[in-house]
Amino acid sequence: MKGFVFTLDALFALMIAAIGIAIVFYFAYTAPTPYMIQHSASAGLLNSLASSKLSQISNIALVGYMDNQSAAANQSWHMAYANQYNNAGNGYGPSSLMLSYVINVNSPIINGTIVAGYGNVYFGAGNTIYAVNATTGSVIWTSNTPYNSVFSKEPYVNSTLLYSGMLIYATNANIVALSARNGTTIWGSNPKYGSQTSEPVSTDLKTKIMQYGGMIIGYTFDASNSLSSTVYSMYANNGTVLGYSPLYANQVSYAAIADGQYIITTAQDKVLLETAISSNTFGAATIWSTTPSCGGVGYPTGVSVLANVIAYGCGTTGNIIGIDSSQIFTATLPSAATGLTAYNGHIIFQTSNAVVMSSTSGNVWTESMSAYGSAASNATPVASLNNVYSLWSGNYVVVQNLSTGSVIANTLIPYSGAINPYMMLAYGKLFVSRGSYLMSFGTCPGNSNYSVLSEIGSLFLNGQASCANYLFNTVQNNTNIGININGTSINKAAQFSANSMVYAGTPTSLSNLGPASWSFWINATTATGGVLYKGDNNLVDAGWWIDFNSSFGGIGAVIEQSNTNTRRYAAANQLQTGVWTNVVITWNGVTSNYNSIHIYINGVEAIYSYNLNGVGIHGSDSNWPLYIGFGAGGSTKSINGELANVQIYNVSLSQQQAAALYQEGMSGPPLLQNSIVGWYPLHSDGNNYAGEYSAGFPVNVVFVSTNYIPQSLQNSFSISSQSAPIPLFNYTSGKYKLYNVSVYSWK
Repeated sequence: MKGFVFTLDALFALMIAAIGIAIVFYFAYTAPTPYMIQHSASAGLLNSLASSKLSQISNIALVGYMDNQSAAANQSWHMAYANQYNNAGNGYGPSSLMLSYVINVNSPIINGTIVAGYGNVYFGAGNTIYAVNATTGSVIWTSNTPYNSVFSKEPYVNSTLLYSGMLIYATNANIVALSARNGTTIWGSNPKYGSQTSEPVSTDLKTKIMQYGGMIIGYTFDASNSLSSTVYSMYANNGTVLGYSPLYANQVSYAAIADGQYIITTAQDKVLLETAISSNTFGAATIWSTTPSCGGVGYPTGVSVLANVIAYGCGTTGNIIGIDSSQIFTATLPSAATGLTAYNGHIIFQTSNAVVMSSTSGNVWTESMSAYGSAASNATPVASLNNVYSLWSGNYVVVQNLSTGSVIANTLIPYSGAINPYMMLAYGKLFVSRGSYLMSFGTCPGNSNYSVLSEIGSLFLNGQASCANYLFNTVQNNTNIGININGTSINKAAQFSANSMVYAGTPTSLSNLGPASWSFWINATTATGGVLYKGDNNLVDAGWWIDFNSSFGGIGAVIEQSNTNTRRYAAANQLQTGVWTNVVITWNGVTSNYNSIHIYINGVEAIYSYNLNGVGIHGSDSNWPLYIGFGAGGSTKSINGELANVQIYNVSLSQQQAAALYQEGMSGPPLLQNSIVGWYPLHSDGNNYAGEYSAGFPVNVVFVSTNYIPQSLQNSFSISSQSAPIPLFNYTSGKYKLYNVSVYSWK
C-alpha cells in the first residue's frame, strides 16, 4: 500500500535525518501482527526521492513524456498557421493520448480561435473569449465581444492571435485587443471592411487575422455579395487602420505570409494570389495569380509556408512552389487533399483517407487512415518534433511517428458537435476542440529540474493525484511506503451516480482477452449497477462485464466468448454497501464451466449464491469500448457509489495474489508489471496508466476524498518520521511554497 498523508509539522525546519521514530502498525488480514518502522529505512527513502531529479529517471516511459513536456512548458505559441507558429518551439507533443482535462463552455468553440501563450490557452466560443490555465484547465478570465448595433447583438469571435502581451481577436464587425494577463480592453477598432448589413453564420464567416511586423492583416467577405472579399491592415499597438482593399469575385478561403508577401487561395475561381506587404502599408495589387486544376474534386485547400516555399493542396495533388510561383515539386496524393501543415522542413498533407509527408523533392511516406474514417471537413494535421496528429470522422485522434508515419496511438473523442474538430499543440500538450468541449491531451505535468519528491507532492497539491500515485509507485515500487504533507489523507476515488461513467475508449491491450483478472476497490451506496463493461456500442449483452445484480444475489462477472457465457455472483452478505471493499475476479479463459470464474472479497474467496452456464450473444470485442462505472443495458446500469484502483490483467491470478492486492490497499501498484493491461487509479482522472497510457473520459463523474484508512493502519499512531522542507509548485499561481514533507516505511 502507498500511503499519502498531508501534515504541517510545528517543527517545520527539521532537516533530513533530524527525527527517528519507531512506529507500530497492526495488520489485521489474519491475526494482528505488529510491524515497526525503522528510521534508517525512512531516511534512505527520503534521501533517494529528495535527491533524484525527474530528468534522471526518464527511462520510465511516462516519466520520459513528463520530461519532454517540461522542456516545452515555457514556450509561447504566438499564432496559428503563421510561419512563427510552426517554428515556435512546439518540439514536444504527447506520444500517449492521456486526458489532462475537459472544459465544457456550453457554446460551440470556433475553429481556428485557439492560441496559447503566457501559460494560458485562449479561444473564442460564441461571443466570449476564454483564457484558461494551460496546465490545470481552470478559467483565468472571460470577456464578451462588444455589442454591435447593426446586428443588435454581440457578434461571434472568429479569429485570435497573441502579440506583444495582447490577445487580439476579430469578429465580423470589430477588432479588439485585450490584455492577455487579465482580459481588460486595450483598444477596439472597426476597420470598416466590407459592407455587412446582416450577420453571417459563424461557420460561413471566413475571417482570419495575422501579425506581420507591427501590423495586423486580415480579411472578411462581404455578406451582401458572397463573391467579394476585403483585405485590411492596421497597426497592432493601437488599432489604427492603415487601409483595406477589395478582392472582387475572389472569396478568400486560406491565407499565409511568406517572405513579406500575403498568400491567399480562393474558392470561386480557384486562384492563388499574392499581394505585397511593406513595413508601413499594405498593397492589394496582385503580383501573380494562377488557376490550378483540382481534377474536379474541390478547390485549392489550405496554404502553408516553409521560409519562402509555399505549399497548398489541390484535389489529389500537393503543390510545392517558390515565392515566384515556380513549381518545385508536385506530390501525388492517394485521395483529395483536405489540409496541410509545414513543419521542420517538410509538408504534411492530410487527404480524405491518408496522411502524406513530402519534402521539396519527393514523398517521404504515405500512411492509410481508412480504419479511422474519412477526414473531417477542413481537417488539418499538426506536427511536433516526433509525432504527427490527425483527426478523422470516426471521432478518432491518431498519433503517427513523424519519421516513418506508423501509427503510435489513437483515441476516440466521445464529445460531438456541429463544429468540426480542431487541434493545436502548445506546452507539450495537444488541445482538441469539438462542439462546446476543449480537451487537453498530455502526460502528467512536471519540472525535470526538480526532485522526484517535490514533483510527487506538487502533483498531489494540484489535483493530479492519479499522476502522483503512478509516479510514486513506478519510481519506488515498494508497497509499504508513504508520504506526509500537511495532515490529512488525500486518497481520492471516482464517484458515480445515474448517467455517469468513465469512457475508456478501445485500448488494444484489452481486446480479446483469454485468461483475465479484474481488481478494484468499491464503496457502493446501493447493491445495483455496472462496475466494468466492455461490449458493443448498442449496450446489449455482449463481451464481458462486472456488476451488482440484486436478482443474482451480489457482485459478479459475466464472460461471453464463442457464443457461450459464464456467470458467477458472490453472496450478497459478503460485500456490504457503504464500506470500502477490495474485489478481485479471475477467469481462466474457459467459458464452458462457471467454475472457471473465482471471486475474492478482501483477499478471501467468496461463497457463491448464483451460477449460470448458458448461451449468450458474442462478437469480436476488438472495437468495443470499455466503460467504467457503467454496465450493459444503458444508463440505468450506472453504479451508485465510488470506485478506485481498477486493475485488469491478462492472466488468471491466484488466491495468494488476490490477497496481496488487498494488503496493498487502495493506492497499491499493479502486482504483475508484465501482465497488467489496464490500470485506472481513478484518483483524479479516468486515464489508463498501464502500457498504452490511453485516455479515459469522465462523464458526470466527480473525484472525492475517500476518508479511507486501511485496516492494517487503523490502530497506528499519526506518523512523523524523516522530514525535510521541500518546495512544492502551485500550477495556478505559478509559485513555489515550502512544505514539510516526511517519508515513512514499514515492514
